[in-house]
Amino acid sequence: MSFLRTQGLSESNLQYASGFVRNVHALVQEFNPQTHDILNGFLSNMLAYEHGVATTIVACLIARQTGMKADSAIKIVGLSSMLHDIGLYQMALEIQDEDQSKMNADQQKLYRTHPTVGAQILRSIRNMDDAVVQAVAQHHERRDQKGFPAKLGAGKIYQVAEIVGLSDEFVRLILKTKMNPKTDLQKELDLGVLNGFSHPVVGAFREVVFPVMEE
Repeated sequence: MSFLRTQGLSESNLQYASGFVRNVHALVQEFNPQTHDILNGFLSNMLAYEHGVATTIVACLIARQTGMKADSAIKIVGLSSMLHDIGLYQMALEIQDEDQSKMNADQQKLYRTHPTVGAQILRSIRNMDDAVVQAVAQHHERRDQKGFPAKLGAGKIYQVAEIVGLSDEFVRLILKTKMNPKTDLQKELDLGVLNGFSHPVVGAFREVVFPVMEE
């Protein structure tokens, strides 16, 4: 949120995002996480929760730009973005970092299962919407078939999964920029990220983020 504010995102957008996150948090509590060890553990993990919140902030702005109605966005986009890495945080710390360049072959293979693991965990939670399960299962799929775990291509990926996936990538690039101020954020997006997503989702993302970044 602070990064987006420094880039000039309007206060109305920031307030919308803040309210959206509060609503998602309340919705998560309806699943009684204290009765589900994995969900409760995930929400108690500060790094996991902060990344989920940051991803949700970006995802809700993209979703609104695509015209998604608030109620369905909170339920589907909100839960999917908040919980998208619940499968990842059951794995070793060196895998949670998501830097595949530091992983050996076995670690990479395990890492690429985390969307499936996450979907299985969410499917076990009573009353979890199937659309949330699908979005989490597909959040690392890319239209150029360079994603995982199923290597789905254009036209086969749920739009919410794309919104979550792009938001996830953007949040990790923000962190990379903070750690290395010389990182060219827009160049990284253009060369290594945006070509993996459909035009409507990329267009909505650009309208939300790029005009702000270019001011």
